[in-house]
Amino acid sequence: MPQSLLHKARELLQHGDLEAAEALMRESLDHEPVAVGLRDLLVAERRDEEAADIAHLLADGDSPEAAVSRSFLAFRDGDLPGALQAAQQALAAAPGLASALNHAGRALHNLGKGQDALRAFRQATGADPDLAWAWHSRGHAERASGDTSAAVQSFRRAVSLSPGSLAARHDLGITLSLADRPREALAVFDELLARVPDHAGALVDSGLTLLLLGRLDEAQHRLEHAIGLDPEHALAHLYLGQLYNERTDTQAALAHLRRSAELDPRDVETWIELTGVLEQANAIDEAIEALRQGFGADPQHPGLHLEGAKLERRRNDSAAAVRRLRGLDPRSMPTRLQQQYWFELGLNLDRENQADAAIQALERGNALARRSVRSRAVDPDALARRCQALEAWIDAGMPGATAPDAERSHGAGLCFLVGFPRSGTTLVDTSLATHSGVAALEEPPTLDQVVRHLERASLPYPAALAGLDAAGASHCRERYFAAARTLLGGDPPGLLIDKMPLRFLHAGLIQRLFPAARMVFVARHPCDVVLSNFMQQYAVNETNIHFDTLDHSARTYARIMDLWARLEEALERPVHTVRYEDLVANPGQALAGVCRFLDLDAGNLRLAGADRLATRDRVRTSSYQQVGEEIYDRAAGRWTRYRAHLDPLMSPLRPHMERYGYGV
Repeated sequence: MPQSLLHKARELLQHGDLEAAEALMRESLDHEPVAVGLRDLLVAERRDEEAADIAHLLADGDSPEAAVSRSFLAFRDGDLPGALQAAQQALAAAPGLASALNHAGRALHNLGKGQDALRAFRQATGADPDLAWAWHSRGHAERASGDTSAAVQSFRRAVSLSPGSLAARHDLGITLSLADRPREALAVFDELLARVPDHAGALVDSGLTLLLLGRLDEAQHRLEHAIGLDPEHALAHLYLGQLYNERTDTQAALAHLRRSAELDPRDVETWIELTGVLEQANAIDEAIEALRQGFGADPQHPGLHLEGAKLERRRNDSAAAVRRLRGLDPRSMPTRLQQQYWFELGLNLDRENQADAAIQALERGNALARRSVRSRAVDPDALARRCQALEAWIDAGMPGATAPDAERSHGAGLCFLVGFPRSGTTLVDTSLATHSGVAALEEPPTLDQVVRHLERASLPYPAALAGLDAAGASHCRERYFAAARTLLGGDPPGLLIDKMPLRFLHAGLIQRLFPAARMVFVARHPCDVVLSNFMQQYAVNETNIHFDTLDHSARTYARIMDLWARLEEALERPVHTVRYEDLVANPGQALAGVCRFLDLDAGNLRLAGADRLATRDRVRTSSYQQVGEEIYDRAAGRWTRYRAHLDPLMSPLRPHMERYGYGV
């Protein structure tokens, strides 16, 4: 009877009906094999209090399984040596007993004897290949040993034997995510949530997976759902903090991260993230304190040391940062931290004038970035197609780029601040934003909404401009200003500066919609631009993926700047060009020229680092570290230290060096 009942229970588990299997076993708890089966099922599902009730029923006997129950109870009470001893007593009486091997393995694992634990779990699955929870335990040990591939197979085996097991399915999803297989992980989490929509753990872990995939809205929905179920779920607050940080919503990010730290002050990941957000917000003293708290939890964690190196670089102590980083072993880090390590090392080696070593480190960082989940999800040909469409439109005479006379006054209060990324647009933006008659938007999704609207037209963009009538143009302008007002919280007080570096590729659209708008272009030595983009650990998009090598960076620069040269020549209004090198050599004089072009009083500008930093709660570009500093010229001409690496790439850059007055 007990064996047939257990066989029936296993059949129910294989069909995914955990509740029915559990109910069936509860009918015959007076039979030891049935009670043992239910005990281990509850242990596997992390229902330890219920498992303890069953174990107490069994523990008073003298059978091997009674000793296994005593092992579990000791384990639950934190007595790991006692748990191991009881399991060994069971094995002495019944060598090869799968449940005893499983519980011995759990004790060994928590005693830090990973290889002995793994050996015990392998023996357990060998003794009873159909024991789902033994495969589950084995997967934990394999994952802890770093063998995620083997762990995935063990968890899959556990799920196949007990499809109704929520814990095994959850652990399978977690392990797939750790193995950089987020799409497979998400499928597992989704299947679990289809069974139990309010499974907080699956909501949180799938939220993190969606965050890694860049699907932020879906991630936010699941994480908020989890917090609604459990307001004190520390990991949900941590991941929401990471999400808001990615959206550059500093206050929301800090609120969730601080709550996570309150709930679980020993969680190092929270302190790492909190340090990083505070550093990005230029709250350096608070970042140092968060780092100190993190080191109190784990003084060896590489993520904390990476943040420490970043703060040392901020304090202009790159030598200390290099020493700290050289003391770490990147091979032992997860891929995400390895990528950060090589970029941070490269930036500090650059400060130490070790050009060749910096290039080698940055090449390794870019190689890891190129293989990331988000990079692989980006269409590598999208930028080329965009450039080809613009080239064809220019070849056709830019049809639709000229506004009718009746619309020529639109955009008089607008200035588009543009330039190739890493050319100095942030320096100009934050300087002009100190003027009382200026409202500045930093990289806003304003014109992007208009472009997306036009991309849905019968003709592809920018060819769709040819069919844009007065009503259509008016609708596009309304879209633009509605987005701007939302970002500003109302109408601008004076001149609106819309800063987005590559927005010059939409110069034809700007001319059609806002013919009276002005455009300021920030130029910088092409070699410095190419080098600086290669050195950045960018958020992934269709343009940034092409800065992964110096060669790709140079060819991308030349392709885009060739387009700008043609667009600027065809524009009906002049563009004011200011060079980065002039800005840092004599900021007052260079910005006075910009102000004259914009009809602003240059005497109203405040160029101190603190004043420029005060123009916003957080700088949303990779130049955030420089904004709080006084204007410096150390980055001008940096490329000359890398001449050996850049000389072979000069051919496509020379026309642009000549165009902006740089010696060839």
